Amino acid sequence: METIRRNEKRKPSDRWQNLAQTLELAELNISPAALTLLTLLGTFAVAFYFGVLADRAPLMILALLVPLGVRMFVLSRRNKIRRDFEEQLPDNLQVLASALRAGYSFSAAMASMAEDAPEPSRSEFRRASNDEQLGTDISESLETVAKRMASGETEYVGIVARMQREAGGNTAEVLDQVIETIRARQQIRRMVRVLTSQGRMGGAIISLMPVVAVVGMSVQNPGYFDPMFQSATGVLLIIAGVLMLLAGWFVIRKIVDVEP
Repeated sequence: METIRRNEKRKPSDRWQNLAQTLELAELNISPAALTLLTLLGTFAVAFYFGVLADRAPLMILALLVPLGVRMFVLSRRNKIRRDFEEQLPDNLQVLASALRAGYSFSAAMASMAEDAPEPSRSEFRRASNDEQLGTDISESLETVAKRMASGETEYVGIVARMQREAGGNTAEVLDQVIETIRARQQIRRMVRVLTSQGRMGGAIISLMPVVAVVGMSVQNPGYFDPMFQSATGVLLIIAGVLMLLAGWFVIRKIVDVEP
């Protein structure tokens, strides 16, 4: 599992390929080049509005929220699909173990399991099954799925497949133990999410309160913040406030982001 989460230095081409894979996992029908271009155009449009049309040059820093928002949107979709995959994994492995008890080989059992699995598990396990039919070792195919879905539990299944090929034995019983372990880990994850939900909600409220207050006061009194933009000190305070708000949101997210 550590190998999946290890941060490695990537070349620009590797980052581009990683972005393409992230968009694929997020089920977004857009190329990395198109997404990058649209993000740049959106950033330029926001900067142009505040810098030229609204004559609020210091607020051009808000244009940085465009790439940040795009990144958060893409990663949230990808992470949701990965969470769905993790939630479906115990039931899918239960079907796999049942097929093995019925006399299927591991490859045939996985192909049968993939046909009955819901998305996104169906697509991922079908990919692994197709790779195995093309000559790739089944354990390597499952390791690829584990890396794509950031699933250490799927990596365990690949180890079980390798053990079954090399040493034989009752694979169904081993899978039963893996299923019990996965269910226990998922229960702990749910408990952690419940215990940290208040912190996440509090962080969101605290981060949004200044934004809501500024918008509300600007609507009620459009010229209320004009003195801030007419002095260098005011501009510096606005920039410092935005940076501190982003830093506070980031710190709160890190505090409540507990990995069981």
